[in-house]
Amino acid sequence: MNENATSLVAPSLLREIVCPHCWHRFEPDNAVWIATHGDLYGDDKLGDDAMRRFLPTRFNVDGDALDPKGGVATATACPRCHLRIPRRQFELPTLIFSILGAPGSGKSYLLASMLWQTRQILPTQFHLSFADSDATMNARLIEYEERQFLANDPDRLTWLAKTEEQGDLYDRVRIDERTINLPKPFLFNIGPTSQHPHADRASGLSRVLCLYDNAGESFLPGADETLGPVTGHLGQSEALFFCFDPTQDPRFRSACSGLSSDPQMVQARTSDRESSPGRTGATSRQDTILTEAISRVRRGAGLREDQKIRGMLLVLVTKWDAWEYLLPGIDPHPPYASIGPGRMGIDEARIKSVSDAVQSLLQRTCAEMVSAAQAISDTVLFMPVSATGVSPEVDPESGQLGVRPRDLRPRWAEVPMLMAIARRTRGLIDLGKPK
Repeated sequence: MNENATSLVAPSLLREIVCPHCWHRFEPDNAVWIATHGDLYGDDKLGDDAMRRFLPTRFNVDGDALDPKGGVATATACPRCHLRIPRRQFELPTLIFSILGAPGSGKSYLLASMLWQTRQILPTQFHLSFADSDATMNARLIEYEERQFLANDPDRLTWLAKTEEQGDLYDRVRIDERTINLPKPFLFNIGPTSQHPHADRASGLSRVLCLYDNAGESFLPGADETLGPVTGHLGQSEALFFCFDPTQDPRFRSACSGLSSDPQMVQARTSDRESSPGRTGATSRQDTILTEAISRVRRGAGLREDQKIRGMLLVLVTKWDAWEYLLPGIDPHPPYASIGPGRMGIDEARIKSVSDAVQSLLQRTCAEMVSAAQAISDTVLFMPVSATGVSPEVDPESGQLGVRPRDLRPRWAEVPMLMAIARRTRGLIDLGKPK
């Protein structure tokens, strides 16, 4: 290792980095750099369209590497998969969350609302900064947020594309003589602002939040994983968000009969479902998707089939606005309250009370879902969430279900994210009783 490379390993850098793409562990000075000179296109792992990755031997006075053609390289990458890793991840511990659910469960809508609400609430209510680590890596989620909350025409119906098993949410990489798909992580920087009660501990409390989205098809029984470990990050996750869609369960739809006019709660005829799958009245055994996902976690971690995972599990019952009549006593306002002078916290007791009520409802309608969740983790919370707060409408031209941005009123969309942050990183967000 050359002298210049050694000087880059400053005390502010972590001793070990975990790649957010392939989960390879390495020391900071083993990172490769991304060339910038126009003659250095073509990488042995990423293909002809990617800039070459290289181990540097020369640096400029600012500590940036010089590529073999003299170009100034400012971006670094994993030495195993060669995918880009933002500099901030070399300095801060990473907090890993994953979201999954059945196809058509509303996961993309929830992700957009969850992140949009988190961006608005963390700075104003909890004095925490929340920003994209890399806007390019987060481009898909930023597009989701813009379509829902920053539309040019807020009266026009809009909808989001479903998460695919392949496409722009995955990177194709050649590792160990085979080409595989790796899921793209979404990365965010989170840390105390000057008004935070623990602002003096900002360097120790700040984190990089790494969020993974998963196509529901990846967890269907018998799903093929030969193209790569697209779900391998689940074993690294400290919190799993599982989206349970009540509109896909005929027992839940039956309980809402006569109470909800949401088109997703309609008992569709078989012919309708075959011609427009996923539009209305689709049926899915969602507990099997959850158990299949956890089986992969256990296999990857070498756990027995009866061992529980270390992370917390949040079962998010989506489309709350469509079934709210089944639990009329739940207060839809966010569970935040003042817990002291200048301090806002999460009312953990209220969340637990709501969780108990939702669990009881699921026990009456979909008991197997509760059993599956409790067999997976010792820390399970059941939460109602609504990404939109309104029922969707059928677009007469495309037949798609969409929403009008002006009508969006998310309910509790950000609460699972904030609760997971509070539970897994003590000191950033307070848990307590309101005063």
